[in-house]
Amino acid sequence: MKQTRHRVVVADTDKIFLSIAYVELTRMGVDVVGLCDNGPDAFSMIRDMEPDLALVNIFLREQDGFRLMERLRSSRLESLPAVAMMVPLKREDLVEQVRQAGAFAAVDIPTLPIDLKETVDRVKPIHRMVPDHARTERIREILDRTSLDRKLKGYEYLITAINIASRSHSFYRAMTTVVYPETARLHGATATGVERCIRHALDSAWMRGDVDEQYAYFGNTIDENRGKPTNSEFIARVSDALRWEAE
Repeated sequence: MKQTRHRVVVADTDKIFLSIAYVELTRMGVDVVGLCDNGPDAFSMIRDMEPDLALVNIFLREQDGFRLMERLRSSRLESLPAVAMMVPLKREDLVEQVRQAGAFAAVDIPTLPIDLKETVDRVKPIHRMVPDHARTERIREILDRTSLDRKLKGYEYLITAINIASRSHSFYRAMTTVVYPETARLHGATATGVERCIRHALDSAWMRGDVDEQYAYFGNTIDENRGKPTNSEFIARVSDALRWEAE
């Protein structure tokens, strides 16, 4: 069976690297459909060419790799690629940020074309980025099924918190240090206010909700004493559900 050739956009500020990447990846059977050195052009090429993968240097001109990924996630594009971010060797702090931003891989630079080809070969459909609006609609469906009240502030806070938590397993252990503060920042609230409103929304839902639907998602997080999941358990379980569905 003939193997499908991956379509790839490469974005890097080094024009010599771009030229070498084009020649070598093409020689190895990759369709390089776009080359650029800045974020805005990378976005336009991704929009117009609909590649399977974008190989992006974290330090692009005009709009860096993180800003490009944020713009892609918030766009209404129907087809987003997987993103592999090229990061300076030994910058573990940036590697973790890359993963949290939604990239499927971090590639050490300087790098060789054969290493880029290995990254291309690893790409699968499940690695494609999911736009925020699509994830948000799925979160709303789950919240509605578990009887969360849309009129409560905690409902919107939960959507934001779950979107943040679903980006990295490490966030499950960082509710008070990452998830609540970032949710508060995005909504112009306080972290303690976010936590309190989410707890109120869950309390209200578990008092009046569909027990069968709630148990389907949260059965083994509910004990006889509490009767409902904690904020962290709820957010983690919905985040896991989104991940399982994607896979």
